[in-house]
Amino acid sequence: MAENRAIDAGRPAFLSGDPTAAPARQAPVPTSGSRRDLGGSHFLEQQRRLRIARGAKPAAKPVAKHCWIDEDPRWPGRWPALLLAWVRDENDASGGWAGRVAFVPGPQVELVVALVPATYLTAEA
Repeated sequence: MAENRAIDAGRPAFLSGDPTAAPARQAPVPTSGSRRDLGGSHFLEQQRRLRIARGAKPAAKPVAKHCWIDEDPRWPGRWPALLLAWVRDENDASGGWAGRVAFVPGPQVELVVALVPATYLTAEA
């Protein structure tokens, strides 16, 4: 038993194997959404109101538009898609445009995001 006391001499009481010793309780640490730190949602609401008062406009959300992919050699047939953005097609020697689209080509559940030349994209149903 004396050898156990020698090993446990430098440890806190609750780690020394004494079942009657209880660990010291720590004060709760405020989390980012609590009212103790910066006021929680009240702080965020104040910041939003200040931005509006200064004339700052909220950032515009990007809008995806519906389109159709018609007879692209990589995906034969006609596929509904969402047009995410227009970009210059670097692979096209004439410097044409391509649409970054998201679609599901076929019965498998696989979302494809690809650059499709503008010649294969239509807006009509």
